[in-house]
Amino acid sequence: MTILRLPPAADPVLSVVMVTYGGWDWPVRALVALEEHTLVPFEVICVDNDSWDGTGEMLEDLVDGVSLIRNRKNLGFAGAANQAAERARGDYLCFLNPDCLVTPGWFRPLRDALGRVGIAAAIPRFVDTEGLVQEAGSVVDSQGWTEAVGRGASANDPAYLFPRIVDYGSAACLVIRRDAFMKVGGFDPVYYPAYCEDVDLAFRLAEEGLRTVYEPRATVVHAGSVSTDTVTRDRLIERNRRILLKRWGERLADRPPLTELDRHPHRLLALRDAPSVDRVLVLLDPAEERGDRALGLAADMARGWPDARITLTGAPGDGLLDELLGAGVEVVSPADLEAWLESRRFHYSAVLGAGDRFDRLLEVTQPQAERPDLDRALGMPVTDLMASIGAGPPLD
Repeated sequence: MTILRLPPAADPVLSVVMVTYGGWDWPVRALVALEEHTLVPFEVICVDNDSWDGTGEMLEDLVDGVSLIRNRKNLGFAGAANQAAERARGDYLCFLNPDCLVTPGWFRPLRDALGRVGIAAAIPRFVDTEGLVQEAGSVVDSQGWTEAVGRGASANDPAYLFPRIVDYGSAACLVIRRDAFMKVGGFDPVYYPAYCEDVDLAFRLAEEGLRTVYEPRATVVHAGSVSTDTVTRDRLIERNRRILLKRWGERLADRPPLTELDRHPHRLLALRDAPSVDRVLVLLDPAEERGDRALGLAADMARGWPDARITLTGAPGDGLLDELLGAGVEVVSPADLEAWLESRRFHYSAVLGAGDRFDRLLEVTQPQAERPDLDRALGMPVTDLMASIGAGPPLD
């Protein structure tokens, strides 16, 4: 009995790859959401890794329009995903977990992100079934341990509503240009049966000068670990972390550890911004006469240098806030600016718009930062301003 018919696509823009291993009801739910909320021509390639509960048979019987590969043994996530990617016809691949439900408008922001120079992969904002942030990009520490940014936070918190370059994003929903995926050889099956293959893929892309971006305008609901118990998951992560560290230990050596974050929360910030060598803080009250021009400057810097971290303090109006966040500006409104700057000690490479009243505070918390004059900065091309603080050319 067929309960879902996916539309045929003679020339798909997007190839959705789904690897299943048990939990047969979730793949059907995921495919229903995909069919309902995907507006471009797409194809679906499912690979069932010899599920013990009849998931392969269920997909065969209940869903029409899926290209189904049924393996006689479990090839692991990487092996099965690569198997499907070889069959894909779309310019874009989306690796989608069976327990992920896409939401309206999910694909367009990710596709737009991939249209930028140097961007090869994009991930959405993951929320859990309660609507809280599950992952806003992820970080990797010096020992190969990983941490999802924003876990448990409100989905409306501006801290997780601006796009940024990330270490990696979960392959629970990962959209990547097919040519880039093939260029680096796909996922490495050494991370069998699962975990850390997405980290390794992002690092291999980075070796080719290709970045992964977090795009919060796309949202996906992720139930998480519906087919793997906690004990097994932890054992697999530990095994594969060691492989990851052996391969990428030199790249990670200078990073802080993901330990004692309750006492050292700055470590997570340092890891979040590790891909951003250029970090510019704009200390400005939007009510000032030159406020609008400075807001525009912050947006221009973020658009041209998505691999930089542009942070703006203040509370712009809702319209301006949305525009700034969409451009990639981190917007913060600290109740205690001194305490906030102390929490980000030695973090920024340049500070704009501070004025004399912040001199002492900045000498203590950001002594390493360049201090370009704001009026002069507003009168010069943004490329010249960024060059003056050591940034390279814009990506676009």
